[in-house]
This record gives sequence, C-alpha cells and structure tokens, in this order.
Amino acid sequence: MKIRFREILVWRSGGVLANAGAMGILPQFRYLLISDAVLERMSPLEIRAVFAHEMGHIRGRHIPFMCLFAISTILLSMSVGITFALFFPDTLPEESALIASLTIMILLWAFAFGHISRRFERHSDVFGAWAAGTRCPDMNEDRIIRPEGAETFSRALEDVTELNGMSLYHRNWRHGRTSERIRYIREMANNGGTLDQEDRAVRMIKRFIWAGAAMGGAAISLFAYFAPGMVN
Repeated sequence: MKIRFREILVWRSGGVLANAGAMGILPQFRYLLISDAVLERMSPLEIRAVFAHEMGHIRGRHIPFMCLFAISTILLSMSVGITFALFFPDTLPEESALIASLTIMILLWAFAFGHISRRFERHSDVFGAWAAGTRCPDMNEDRIIRPEGAETFSRALEDVTELNGMSLYHRNWRHGRTSERIRYIREMANNGGTLDQEDRAVRMIKRFIWAGAAMGGAAISLFAYFAPGMVN
C-alpha cells in the first residue's frame, strides 16, 4: 500500500484489550499498534482487516488534519474573543470576551470534532473493507468494495466490540455505533461503492478544516496588524 512507518508494535494488555492504533505524523516517528487480544483471539483475515483500518487512517492523513482542526479551533475562538474586546469594550465586561472565546471552543469540539472524527473513522472502515476483499491490495487498481471484504471487516468489528465487552448499539462520540458502521459498509458493498466515492466525501471535510484554519489565521493577523496593543 506504499505506507511508510517506523515499526509495528504489539500492544500488550494482558489479553484484556482488543484494539489497534496508528501513532505519529512523520513516517520516521510513526508506529502501528495492534493489541495482544486481537492477535490471540481473532482470525488472520480479521486481523488483516483491523490492521488495514489503521493503515487507512495513515493513507487518509487523518492525524495531520485532526491537528490542523485543533489549531483552527484555537485561532477561531481567539478571533471571536478579540472581536468582543475590540468592538464592545464599553458595553460588555472584560469577562465576556473570554466567555465568548471558550463558548466557541466548546461548541467546535463538542459538535464539529465528533462529526469529523466519525467521518474519518468511516473512511478508514471503507479502506479496511476494501483491503479485506482483495488478495494483494494495489491503490492503482480496482477500488470497488466487494461483499466478501465488507463481511470480513464487519465480522472483525463485531469481534472487537464483543471482546471489549461492548454492545454493537453503544453510542460512541468519536467512532459512532458499531452497528451503524457495519450497516454502512454492507450498503456500500451491495451498491457497488468505491474508495474514490468515500475519498470525495472526506475531501470536502478537509477543505472545511483548511478554510477554518485560514479564516482564524487571517482574523488574528488582521487584529495583530490594526490593533497590536489590544491583542497583546
């Protein structure tokens, strides 16, 4: 899959945690983790699907965009607070600027972060299902989600959820319900969905993240230029 990383590590939990993860933005400092419970209690095909899901996070550059989202929320919330301080200095108490800034920050993380995280997770699910349905995944060839790959990945999700003692219908703020993730993967396979289709959907989210960072950075720069004393 032409994905670069430093090392694959076993996440030792004494067999109580079924999970996997990708850490690091730069390839030289990037590690892929897969827990002992996954290796010991899941089939080789399911392990392959779980591992492909984590590689989907790397391929989709989800970690860098999450960092960019964090930066953009800081810039946007600061710009709102500075706006209150600059344009309403006589009508609002000083605490209002801080409250406005914190409110924007909380709203962005409560709603936007959760939505983006769930969409990135779905993006990796689709990648994992695609990889599970091909013998030798090649990014330049057929990118169709096949029913057999969708079923393998769905079983992997079910097993991970069961091994962690959770319900398929448990609501997860960052990952969404497992039942909904499985339904989406199976629908894509039944309707001839492709990786390109999911890439386009996620590309729009990335553009919104870039736009938020640009707006926040531009606002802070303007405030710093026209009212450096008040910004400081």
